[in-house]
Amino acid sequence: MSFQNLGAFRVANSAQGLDTLIAKLAKITVAGVVMEATGGYEQAAHQALMFHGINASIVNPARVRAFATGTGQLAKTDKIDAQILVHYAAFKKPAPTPLASTARAKLKNPGLSCSNRRRDYRADGAVAPLRKPRHR
Repeated sequence: MSFQNLGAFRVANSAQGLDTLIAKLAKITVAGVVMEATGGYEQAAHQALMFHGINASIVNPARVRAFATGTGQLAKTDKIDAQILVHYAAFKKPAPTPLASTARAKLKNPGLSCSNRRRDYRADGAVAPLRKPRHR
């Protein structure tokens, strides 16, 4: 991670790492945090930051990579990626990503089978039940 007025640092994607991140951010004034979508690995950090009142934006990594290429930055390392995200955030000013609703979070849960997700989602009243096909 890299912040304009905090420098670069690393934290683990764990409860302890998120506690460290939030403690560091509490010491400075932060307009928001921008992170790339990483197939769901970003969700715990996003939720923790939003819970603590820190705006967090999840952005498309392909757009960030295109931005980096446009600035002439072709190399790709964690440290360079963090610096590029700082520049991307300053330039694009992405809006905070809203937290997922309960129904949407259930649909995204990889531990549930498709039929269970549909049943649970339907139980919430969000989807009409499936109709039996008509045979001719």
